[in-house]
Amino acid sequence: MTTLEEAKAKLWPCPFCGGEARIAAAEECGPNAYVVSCDSCMASSAVRTAIKEPVFDQLVEQWNQRSAPGTTCGTLDVLVERHGQKARKGFDAEHDSQYRNSELAKAAGCYLLYADAYPNAGQPPPLWPWEPEFWKPKDWRRDLVRAAALTIAEIDCLDRRHGTGGAP
Repeated sequence: MTTLEEAKAKLWPCPFCGGEARIAAAEECGPNAYVVSCDSCMASSAVRTAIKEPVFDQLVEQWNQRSAPGTTCGTLDVLVERHGQKARKGFDAEHDSQYRNSELAKAAGCYLLYADAYPNAGQPPPLWPWEPEFWKPKDWRRDLVRAAALTIAEIDCLDRRHGTGGAP
């Protein structure tokens, strides 16, 4: 039988935003009812109620199955970055839809090709689509994550323009 603390340690990050998952009492659903949720994006599992023994193992299994098997830290980092672009910076579907000339893809390409080697962080590469102050390389891995998130944003814009998907 797993304790609450042991169960918390087994939880994977949120499959939608990469935020930290937590187990909490779902008091509005009655005594001994619990739910797993993400404080960042408010995703949650179904409520489980303990009858004779704690339901923590079932909650952890249910939550962890929401991520695709084999989901890597890199994949989650990209999803967290994209979520941050939308939530913290306001770069949501409405904002991104203003770009019609592949600006998001060009920015992604610049981070992929130049960030680790470009000599001056204040001087962006020639294809950089925005003002120089927005060129902010960090380190190679971080810039790869940023490039992947920008690529997702460009794909979502393309899908919305062509009516083939791309959730707002």
